[in-house]
Amino acid sequence: KIESSAIEASLSSRAVREPRVVVQTTSEVDVLDDGYRWRKYGQKVVKGNPNP
Repeated sequence: KIESSAIEASLSSRAVREPRVVVQTTSEVDVLDDGYRWRKYGQKVVKGNPNP
């Protein structure tokens, strides 16, 4: 009986979690000019960037 109450306690504590925040922006420009070229996996520094 002690084990079942411990499992219930862990499940209830796991349920109280902050909701995930999803941020989506719509932009006129397709490519942001922030000195990085974004690829499918990560980012690549663009040559001639003043902030390397």
